[in-house]
Parts: sequence; structure tokens; C-alpha cells
Amino acid sequence: MDKLLNLIFTQKCMFCKSGKSLFCEQCLCTCPVPENNNYGLYIRSLKRKVNAFSTYDYDGSVRVCIKESKYGPKQFAALKILAYKGAVNLQTSHKFYEHFTAVPVPLNKRKFRSRGFNQAEIIAKIVSSKCGIPHNPELLKRSKETDVQYKHGRLARYENVSGAFAAEPAQIKGMRILLVDDICTSGATFTEAAKTLYEAGADSVRCYSLSRRV
Repeated sequence: MDKLLNLIFTQKCMFCKSGKSLFCEQCLCTCPVPENNNYGLYIRSLKRKVNAFSTYDYDGSVRVCIKESKYGPKQFAALKILAYKGAVNLQTSHKFYEHFTAVPVPLNKRKFRSRGFNQAEIIAKIVSSKCGIPHNPELLKRSKETDVQYKHGRLARYENVSGAFAAEPAQIKGMRILLVDDICTSGATFTEAAKTLYEAGADSVRCYSLSRRV
């Protein structure tokens, strides 16, 4: 990650156009942050709470960075810078992720073909590297294609992702898993993924998103 930062220090910031980096330190410091990074999600069918952590609010430059990251190499590099800073922030809450394995929320095949990468996996790799925890994108799979979540209201989002994930009990049993995604809005995707992992025998599941949209 440090090599990436050094490579792009001569680029102009996407936001203030200064000649420091694609996402300069000054603009990073003004990224919107939630009043409380920690919050809880709830899996109703299992009557189980899931602890969650988000670094930023999904607004302003954070929103632009995440949305634009799929449109070009500069925007993609800016996302990596934001994810790196997010992981630095997460480090201050080391008890949240100690002894956990970072697992990205898998992207459906249609989106992956269109985009060429999974933002959640990029973020999970950076979290793994910066926080010193394992990373395994193979532990959670998509079992069906789903519509994009933003088209649906809050309740419909839960229906949309119902049954969308699969995990092998032989791989999951007894594990502590940190689910990673770029955005948490309703929490529907996180709770469905966590439900799948718990049903496969996970000992504990927590969720980290780079941003949260309330």
C-alpha cells in the first residue's frame, strides 16, 4: 500500500486539485465520519445481534470516491487510499477484529463481469494487511444473482438478498469472521451474509464497512 501511495503522490487530488495525491491528506481529513463508528445489526431469524463498525459516512467525497472507483484507474487508486485510511482508523479498535479472518461480501457475477473487480475484496485485502489478520475471499460465495439494492426500499432489500449466499460448514465451523463491504445501508446484505456463516457453524461474525449510509 505504501508503494501505491508513493506512486500517486505526484497526481492531482480528485477533489481539491492540489498536486499532492489523488486523495490528498487535507481532503481525507474532511471526510464525513459517523458520530459512532460502532453499531449493531440484528439477525431476526436467529435472534442474534451482530457487531458492526464503519469508518465513514457515505456522503460527500466518500460517496464520490466509492461510486467513481469503477470508472478508471485514478478513481480506483483513490479508493485504495481511502480504504487504507479506513483501515488505519479500524486499527484503533483492535479488539474488534483480533483473531478474526477478513472475508469480503461477494459480488454477483453480472456486476463482477461489468466492473472487473469487487470493491469489498480490495478493502478486505487492505484491512488484512494493515490490521495483520488473515484474508480469505473463498469462505463466502454467491448462491444466486440478485437485483441491485439501491432500487429497493428498506424491507424489500432483505427479501432481495434472502438466500443469496452460501458457505461450506467444513470450512467455516469454529471460525471468527470479519465480513467486509464498501457500504452498509439497511444492513440487509451484512445480516444475510452473517446468517449464512452462523448457520454454517461460525463461532462469531462481525461486520466492517468502509462507509455507512443512514
